[in-house]
Amino acid sequence: MLVYFVHHLAHSIQIDQVMKGVEKATLRVLEHSFVEGDPTVRLPTPPPGAIALTGTRSGYVQAVHAEAFVAALEARGLSALIVPIVGRHVVAGTALAWVWGTEDSGTPDLDPRSLADLHRVILQTVRIGYERTLEQDVAFGIRQLADIASKALSPAVNDPYTANQAVDHLASILAALTVRQHGPRAVKDGKGRVRLHVPARDFEYLLELALGQVRRYGANEPRVVRALLRVCRDVGGFGDEAHRAVVRRYVTTLLDDVQRMVPQAADREPLLAEGAAVLAALA
Repeated sequence: MLVYFVHHLAHSIQIDQVMKGVEKATLRVLEHSFVEGDPTVRLPTPPPGAIALTGTRSGYVQAVHAEAFVAALEARGLSALIVPIVGRHVVAGTALAWVWGTEDSGTPDLDPRSLADLHRVILQTVRIGYERTLEQDVAFGIRQLADIASKALSPAVNDPYTANQAVDHLASILAALTVRQHGPRAVKDGKGRVRLHVPARDFEYLLELALGQVRRYGANEPRVVRALLRVCRDVGGFGDEAHRAVVRRYVTTLLDDVQRMVPQAADREPLLAEGAAVLAALA
């Protein structure tokens, strides 16, 4: 058992195993707890009379469960906007949500007891902890893999192979993201009226989070550029035209960096030709 434990411990801290674990955990979030958004939804601006429901502790937003809050809003005839996105750090005393009344009168008619009840419910709705978790936070898993790639590309490490591996794991996550819709949510009550708006990251943000740092740190390394182009070509095969348009913009920016940062024509021109082929495929 001691030999087995030592072997398991040594294997579990290898970078390949760590990255695969992050990928699997992030895909599990997408499969079981991810809530799709609506790119057409626009978050409202709280009216001047809106009341802020503030947090009582600092930390990271680990999850948002809106059902109880929507029921409380419906019972009082109110509308609300959640302020922080899942994964965002909040400071005690800042607004977790804005609440307002009807369109004619923005100031909600709330007695102290109702206001205290709403405050209690919002603290249950927006769960805050001292660390980020993968319960609903897909961006956290993406950030972990992107940071591994960025560290591997630092001059102190100079390990493009590990960076390429991280990009490959990100490709699986991005492919799963591309077949889903992203953006804020407009949550309706039992009668079909929108009571709550919940902010969320869009696909362009998630793609930039996954591959933006790698592009900035690795655009002068042909192997890294080829890995990024391969991911964009593969991811572009999923999703709809809106997703492909985001990928095309990323490829265009990547090729601009290659044109600027790769000095040797023998390295640069094949990359530009490969990138042009990816753009043609995405079109």
